[in-house]
Amino acid sequence: WDLALEALRDARETVARLQDPKLRAEIALESARLAYQQGDIETQRDAAQEVLALSKQLRNSQLEGLGLELQGNLSAQQQDFSAARTHY
Repeated sequence: WDLALEALRDARETVARLQDPKLRAEIALESARLAYQQGDIETQRDAAQEVLALSKQLRNSQLEGLGLELQGNLSAQQQDFSAARTHY
């Protein structure tokens, strides 16, 4: 996991310089997926919120769906199944 986390950190720094919101959203998605595997609730929540905010900025419904899926996964991981259903 350490190499994956390091790669994501490097990618975030590079994308910040490029100012590419779509690429930033892709990196946030991968951050959330990795955080899910590690049980890192805070990173998952932050990444999902970032993806949803970027989906609005880009007016991208597919990205919005992926952000909602991240929120649903997070809720399910926390055993909040009624909240999970609202996101899926």
